[in-house]
Amino acid sequence: MILSSTDSLRKQVYEYLKEKIACGELRPGEMIDQKEMQERLGVSKTPLRDSLIRLEAEGVVTILPSRGVRVNRLTLREVRHIYQIGGALEAAAFEAVFPAMDPGTLGRMEAVQREVVERMGSGDYGLCPDRNVEFHELALGLCDNEALVAQIHLYRSRLYDFPRKDLISVRDWEDRYWEQHWEILRLFREGTARDLGAFIREVHWNFDAHRDVLATYYEEA
Repeated sequence: MILSSTDSLRKQVYEYLKEKIACGELRPGEMIDQKEMQERLGVSKTPLRDSLIRLEAEGVVTILPSRGVRVNRLTLREVRHIYQIGGALEAAAFEAVFPAMDPGTLGRMEAVQREVVERMGSGDYGLCPDRNVEFHELALGLCDNEALVAQIHLYRSRLYDFPRKDLISVRDWEDRYWEQHWEILRLFREGTARDLGAFIREVHWNFDAHRDVLATYYEEA
């Protein structure tokens, strides 16, 4: 595989490795053969090394001196920690954008919500993951705290970019989350910033409330 020269090699190698880990081609606990990866991608050591350092900083791999690079395993214990941090971060962001929320953005969020709920009603859950991101990104797009949004993206990607035991959408989980989206819309319209933040943190990102479903995706410690 020869990478394009239009984007930086570091970015392309980084995205390639993340995709291979997310889809399960590079499995948790597996050692990455760096020489083979260089040959496969047609790159030198530097962009591969820099990409692996970035992935280690994100918790996706561990660089073992004199031994190589190992793909990390995301356990339920670590997922709990991600939920705690992700919920606090997104709650802060939603509270921050509350005064700036406008009818147009709310309308687009509701349009996403109605489209997905309609499809779910006919048994089609295929759009749920992408539309869930879109729903949240519409609100986050109003946040002028770029560092905060970047951290939310990082913790979200740590959940999405690890291979999971079952990649099929869990309907009960999706039903819960999309029902909660109605409440998020209501709170933006009728509630307070504090109430909205509390709902995001204590309900939408509540690990214990979703542990039964999360256990079907992620390994025990």
